[in-house]
Amino acid sequence: MRDVLRSQPWDFDVASIAGPVHAFHGDRDSLERIENIQRILARIDDATLTVLAGGDHLAPLLDPDAILAATG
Repeated sequence: MRDVLRSQPWDFDVASIAGPVHAFHGDRDSLERIENIQRILARIDDATLTVLAGGDHLAPLLDPDAILAATG
């Protein structure tokens, strides 16, 4: 699925997202580069990124306490 999302254009403009977006990324994620997420989030008016120290690709799913702490 990941390769499909990368190889085809999205059918919407992420800049049109009106609500807040909070993304999470493990700093040891070897499957997705943080620069890709930063590039996408830069196009959204109300977007923030939390980087999970020592986390891999699944860190946002495996550390719900970090998610809850970051989103208050």
